This record gives sequence, structure tokens and C-alpha cells, in this order.
Amino acid sequence: MPLIWYYTSGICVSATFVSELIRGKKSVSVAMALKLEAVLEIDASFWLNAQRNYNRDLAYQKAKQEMTKLNVPEGRQRELLKAVAA
Repeated sequence: MPLIWYYTSGICVSATFVSELIRGKKSVSVAMALKLEAVLEIDASFWLNAQRNYNRDLAYQKAKQEMTKLNVPEGRQRELLKAVAA
């Protein structure tokens, strides 16, 4: 039995869901974080923080792309993104 099936059977989700979670197509909810904690013995806060950091990084990348499209100078982009991160 592949490893993904071993873990997914312990938390009652499909291998497809886990695959999408790994690829960033699905988000880690509080419920999923608790299930992962139960099966993997890694604190739920780790999973929730990882999701929060991923969301922040995506938002940062999207903001940077939008500013580039609007021809915002690179130095000003850094200033704006730094202000948002603070």
C-alpha cells in the first residue's frame, strides 16, 4: 500500500485530496490541521502556520506582479511590499 494511502486512510480523506493539498490546490483548514496532528503527531499549529505563510507568499507574489504590470518602479515596489508585510 503506497504511503499516501496509509496516511489518508488514517484521516479519512482521499489520496487525491492529499495530492491537491501538497500542490497548493487545497488549503489546510482547522479541521484538517487537527486530523494531520492526530495522524502525524505534528502540532496543528504547524499546519495552520504553514498555510498562513503560503497564503501570505501568494498574496505578495500577486501584489508584485500587479505592480509590475502598472509599471511601479522596483524601489517603490519594495517600499510598498515592506509596508504591507509590517
